[in-house]
Amino acid sequence: MNIKKMLLGCFILGIVTACSSNSDPSSFEQELDGPLTHVHGMGFNEEGNRLLFGTHEGLKFSDNGTWFETTENLNDYMGFTVVDKGFYTSGHPGPESDLPNPFGIQRSFDGGKTLESIGFTGESDFHFLAVGYYSHDIFLYNPDTNSELKQGYYLSENNGETWSQLNGANIKGDLFNVAIHPNDPQFLAVASSTGIYFSNDKGETFELISNNQENGLGVFFNEDTLYYSTYNGKPSLVSYDWDTGKETMLGLPDLGEDAPLFISQNPQAEEVFAIYTLNGSGFISTDGGDSWQMIINEETVEDGHAHDHSNNSNESAHQHHSSSGEVPEQLEAAEEPTFEQGSTAIIRTDHMPGMDGALATITGAYSTVVYAVSYNPTDGSERVENHKWVIHEELSGVGDEPLSAGDTAVINTDHMPGMKGATATIDLVEETTVYMVDFSATDTGEKVSNHKWVTEDELEPTE
Repeated sequence: MNIKKMLLGCFILGIVTACSSNSDPSSFEQELDGPLTHVHGMGFNEEGNRLLFGTHEGLKFSDNGTWFETTENLNDYMGFTVVDKGFYTSGHPGPESDLPNPFGIQRSFDGGKTLESIGFTGESDFHFLAVGYYSHDIFLYNPDTNSELKQGYYLSENNGETWSQLNGANIKGDLFNVAIHPNDPQFLAVASSTGIYFSNDKGETFELISNNQENGLGVFFNEDTLYYSTYNGKPSLVSYDWDTGKETMLGLPDLGEDAPLFISQNPQAEEVFAIYTLNGSGFISTDGGDSWQMIINEETVEDGHAHDHSNNSNESAHQHHSSSGEVPEQLEAAEEPTFEQGSTAIIRTDHMPGMDGALATITGAYSTVVYAVSYNPTDGSERVENHKWVIHEELSGVGDEPLSAGDTAVINTDHMPGMKGATATIDLVEETTVYMVDFSATDTGEKVSNHKWVTEDELEPTE
């Protein structure tokens, strides 16, 4: 595979479609009509419900599996980087924009409605731009001398007011991506055609950490790990722990001669990853890379029915409802539950096929608040209505007080594919004892282990 040739489509400069002059905020976003092409960056928003893409024709995004695009500011976004409050970008304006060409570095903290200049307007277009997710420190490669910077790598820790030139002398080859730690500018990474380069001293030195026979492609930091992708006859996705030097291979979908170009992790759910590939395909994993669902098929967005591209795509729905048996640390065991651990009961509910009437063995009993919830799965599959049950301790950032019907919260558990990281609406609230159970499905005979959850009202004594 000629990687450099394949990337030309991503980095060719040009004029994009004119943006609308409609100033009605309610019409700023509309459902995506057409393909998703020429992507120059990708990332999750802070709430974790949107996966944003910077493209030749403006901002496009998946919101809990539904695809949208903006109707204005259809700029050619290059070096597009998502941060907690919005995004930073470089690039070129749309024909009806009053921005200079190129527009230097801009940022938007209102979903792309307005852009604020950071600098270099009318001077530079930075294809290789990275911004700390929380710190907003800026790391970039400047290809040509401008009024302030010579050619080379630069870091700004004050939102572009001043710049420090870094030592990138040993970085060889054609660049593909750059990355910076979300909070600490000591940690930087560069992906080039000769591999992955890592710095833990704010760019004073860069060390080649990948095999020098591999093409470096994507780089992404979370708080304690660098994730990177390479290609050398086959693609790879690697996590790198810089404290120990340990590298761990993550699973990938069957990509053939394709490979990940952009990598992102959901800030609300560490097991949720997204990748975007050289050939224009996108995938979501909700289990740390063990399985993947396609959300973009060679620049065509999927219709809401995500396709499983993992090696275990033939697993039955029953297996998806099994669990490891781990429970949140703060969850309290029930005192004197009606059904004690190790006892049996008859299930009298139909959360899933083969459940009603099954003989259950109790593997855990807990006192908590349970919710029936509706949500759009993060893997792009169909909306789930009135799912039973999610417990209070499985929701992110909700405090100690029970929620009410109509409230929203981010789910931090993976009972089902696409659940973790989704924003849920509370449909029903109940304070009760919940049970974790083992049972064999009445329709297939398959064993389900540590199913979460069944309430006390949904169990019947065996006698």
